[in-house]
Amino acid sequence: MKFDVGSEMFYLQNCQIFYLLLSGLTYTEIANKYYSRNKNKLLYTVRKLLKELELKNRRQLVFFAFANDLIKIEIDR
Repeated sequence: MKFDVGSEMFYLQNCQIFYLLLSGLTYTEIANKYYSRNKNKLLYTVRKLLKELELKNRRQLVFFAFANDLIKIEIDR
């Protein structure tokens, strides 16, 4: 699904930190890999993202992503 360029969903669709949080990596793993081991910068970015979306934690972020069709999962049967 594609969103308007000005919409919040478009921003999230192209936000790397959003998908890193959904990937299941810990904050430390993400910070070590993408933020030059600066965990404080990562936590600030995560808190800012959650505040903008009015969410409390990563679990709510995952639900938000599924509910808004920002991610899809394929289940092998």
